[in-house]
Amino acid sequence: MRLYNDLGGIGSDSHEKHHLGAYIEDTKVELKALGYEQYCTFAGMQPISHEL
Repeated sequence: MRLYNDLGGIGSDSHEKHHLGAYIEDTKVELKALGYEQYCTFAGMQPISHEL
């Protein structure tokens, strides 16, 4: 995860509706602990940045 951060970030997607957002709060905690400062969501194919 640190390497991905150094390379500019990571991505995620869901292939099944019931997986969408699974473990997101736990993941945000882990990402912040690894040095990530933001995460991004999309609306209408436009990125929206959020602080961790």
